[in-house]
Amino acid sequence: MERKQVRVIVEQTINYIDQDLQESFKVDIIGEYLSLRSFRKVNYHDNEGLPIEVKWQVHPTAETYLVDIKQPAYDLRFNPVSITQSQYQTPAGLWLLDVETKAIEILEEASKQEINIYYQISLGSETLADYHFRLLLLD
Repeated sequence: MERKQVRVIVEQTINYIDQDLQESFKVDIIGEYLSLRSFRKVNYHDNEGLPIEVKWQVHPTAETYLVDIKQPAYDLRFNPVSITQSQYQTPAGLWLLDVETKAIEILEEASKQEINIYYQISLGSETLADYHFRLLLLD
């Protein structure tokens, strides 16, 4: 087991499908990294002070990874082998979102780790946006 403080840099880009609109945000903060035999995770707070947990592990049956992002409003599971679902509470009610993971790339080195997740979120048959989530952990 390894536990340490790390610099966490998160970059998120969102390309909305039905609009010619792109949003992006960046977080640069100190977080807590934990490495166990079966998984790794980092906990940090976003720009609004909300707690975020990102956990990744090797997929049990495929040569890829599973990644979970948990925050107060929703949890997202990224699985390149199958579409996952997430419940998201909106002012209009509860939405059941489909999360289609296009790719997960993980680079693990001695002094840095990087995760890139490319995915789409859909509501029913309507694709809402294409996303790129990049997480960089620095010692």
